[in-house]
Formats: sequence, C-alpha cells, structure tokens
Amino acid sequence: MTLRQREKTFKQIGATLERAFKQIDEGMEIVDRFDQARDDREREHYSLLVALAVHNSWQTITKIMRRIAIDVDHDMPKGIGAPNRLVDRMTERTSERPQIMSLANLEKVRKIGKFHRDFRRATMTRPMASEVIDYLETISDEIVPDMMENVRKLALVSPDGSDLIGYLRPKVAAGGQTVEVHA
Repeated sequence: MTLRQREKTFKQIGATLERAFKQIDEGMEIVDRFDQARDDREREHYSLLVALAVHNSWQTITKIMRRIAIDVDHDMPKGIGAPNRLVDRMTERTSERPQIMSLANLEKVRKIGKFHRDFRRATMTRPMASEVIDYLETISDEIVPDMMENVRKLALVSPDGSDLIGYLRPKVAAGGQTVEVHA
C-alpha cells in the first residue's frame, strides 16, 4: 500500500470513528432520557431509540472492520456468515497488522452482531431495555476503546505511522462544542 493509500484509509477510519463516537454519545443521551421517563410508554419509546443507536453504532464499527479487511488485508469475507468471519479475522493478528478486536470481547461482539442482524431484518421481538442499554454501554466502554487502541497500533506499525495517528483523532461534540479526542 502506498503512502497516499494509507493516508486515505486512515482518513476514512478517522471519519468513521468520529461518526461512531457521535452515535454513541447520542445513544447515551437517549439512555439518560429513558432513565428519566415518567411512564412505560415513554420508556418503551426511548428503549426503541436506544436499540436504533446500538444498530447504527454497530453498523459504523463494522465499516471500520470492512475498511481494514479491504485496504490492509486485501480480502473481504463474502457470502453467508461473512459478518462473523469478518469479526473472527479482526481478532487475528496478521503479518500486516495487529489484531483489531480483542478476543476478550468476542462473545459480546457476537451478541451485538446478532442483535444488529435481527434488528435490521426486523426478525426480533421487542428487545428488553436493559439488554440494549447494556449493548450500547459495552460498545462505548469496551469495544470502541479496544478497537481504537488497536487501530492506533496499526497506524504506528505502518510506514510514516506517526503521521497517520493524527487522522485517528476525531472531533466529537461535547456540550455543544467541538473538541479533539486524543488517540
């Protein structure tokens, strides 16, 4: 991969990370509203919005894994079971990159991935609020920080890696102001 291709890849990953942070923040704001809801109907409404936030966040995280599979591994799984094979591949270290997804998070990732597929296909019954809140918190507190650290390692092992790290510092809204997040 040329320097220009690496820069493009890390710019795309950085922009996708920024989107994931924003989606997670929005989802956590909905969780706060859920906690303050006055009645069951309002709780159900916010529960469905949290489920949507989990779906959107997971879809964005998957885009990062696909970008790495395509641009770094040069091999994107296809066909039946491709999402699971992609996750499995991201738990493996290759000659080109460190592992992107920790094996410690694999079971949680599989559950969130299954939830995402069922939600997308509308083949699920209404999820329990506690379940979707746990998924969002897991994405926020465990999966994204783990991926962020491993993507940072990927940048560092790349030629001119210190220059690529800057692309992984997405700006996210915090209290209405834009701030820089340090990878």
